[in-house]
Amino acid sequence: MTTEISLYIFCVITLWNLFWLSSKRNDYQPNALAVIIPARNEGQQIGALLESLKNQTLLPKKIIVCDDNSTDNTSELVKSHQQHNSTIDLVHVPSLPSGWAGKCWACYNGYLHLLKVQPDVQKIVFLDADVRLQPKALERITQNSKPFLSYFPSQKYTSSDIALTPLVNWLILTVLPIQLAETINNRYLVTANGQCLVFTKECYETIGTHKAVRYSFLEDLDLAKLATQHGYPLALEFGNLVECRMYPNLLSAIKGFSKNLIFTHHRIQAFILLIAIVSLSLIFLNLELWWLILGQRILVSWFVKQTWWEVLLHPIQMFMLVITALASFASRLFKLVFWKDRIYKTSEISFEETSETSFEETFESVYQES
Repeated sequence: MTTEISLYIFCVITLWNLFWLSSKRNDYQPNALAVIIPARNEGQQIGALLESLKNQTLLPKKIIVCDDNSTDNTSELVKSHQQHNSTIDLVHVPSLPSGWAGKCWACYNGYLHLLKVQPDVQKIVFLDADVRLQPKALERITQNSKPFLSYFPSQKYTSSDIALTPLVNWLILTVLPIQLAETINNRYLVTANGQCLVFTKECYETIGTHKAVRYSFLEDLDLAKLATQHGYPLALEFGNLVECRMYPNLLSAIKGFSKNLIFTHHRIQAFILLIAIVSLSLIFLNLELWWLILGQRILVSWFVKQTWWEVLLHPIQMFMLVITALASFASRLFKLVFWKDRIYKTSEISFEETSETSFEETFESVYQES
């Protein structure tokens, strides 16, 4: 009985989220904008993103690609695009210092460069190198009047990581009451997706830039928490104006999601979150209500512009979610995170302990290069 009631509750949350997101009407205003792209060994991805930025109906004043000590041809590809697009700047990020996560360090250096070359921009868009933009994406996203917006891209996947990646947007739309998240400034009711973050320059500087969360592997979530703490309302959008193909295979997807699925370094909190994820998976494996689960999954896939037939793999996806949660929990136990050919040793200092103080460094980079 408990699982049935829980399932109905999650379905109600999903329906209300889709209604709320569909009925929102944004106030639009023109903005001068810049795009910052952190890139480490993104030679297979960066070209398509730069090409999609060139075709925008609202062109950014500056596109800053931050090459974070790549060992592939990332810089060469960016330079080739610079020949046809004068708005692209290539920034060679200095070696990663102790106390910084690589992505935060790259984004922060991109922002410092922006202050030098284009200080008059009103909005800053942070994009991961593996996203693609529809021609009207920047026009639609950046003209939203909210000071902080997180756009959840439509996820694209291969024949193997389809066993896990489709759950990215599904988890948010199933669990989080988005209307409450957007109307109540509560850091425990926030979410964000670092694949596409949009800030007004004022908001970004007020919350302390990426330097304020320099230790974080969940910089998107921690930046959102800081924004709410400073009184900025959260804005969330979903759709296919931005698309993302994160991982080339299932193993890469497990490795990537395990980095942040268990998003706390406190072992007791991590264990509680692990139990919650396993419980959620079991709730959505209720065979007696298979028709309700299937309908909810299809509805979410339609809303976020993903393929409907992915839901046929639902049992496998729930199993892989549990496997990923266990891998994420193990990384918290051993205080090690492997990401982008780097190894980080984490500490037991949490975001809540540091966000309102001096932002002490909570991890040290063990190896800066593999």
